[in-house]
Amino acid sequence: MSNPMAKKVFASVPDAVAKDLEEWSKQQGRSLSNLIAYLLENSVRNAKEQGEFTPDSSDISGDSN
Repeated sequence: MSNPMAKKVFASVPDAVAKDLEEWSKQQGRSLSNLIAYLLENSVRNAKEQGEFTPDSSDISGDSN
C-alpha cells in the first residue's frame, strides 16, 4: 500500500463473499487482508478517475491519489 501508516477498517460481508475472497487470496498467494486492501485501493482510485467520487479538498491526510 502507498501509505505506511495505514488505518484499520473493519467490515462485515456476506459469507459467500468472504469465502470467495479467501479463495482468491489463496490463489494469488497473498493474505486476505492484503487482497482486500488492494481491492479497496483500486476501487477508490477507479471511482476518482471516473468522477464517481471527488475527495473533499479539506482532507488533512494530504493523499491526493
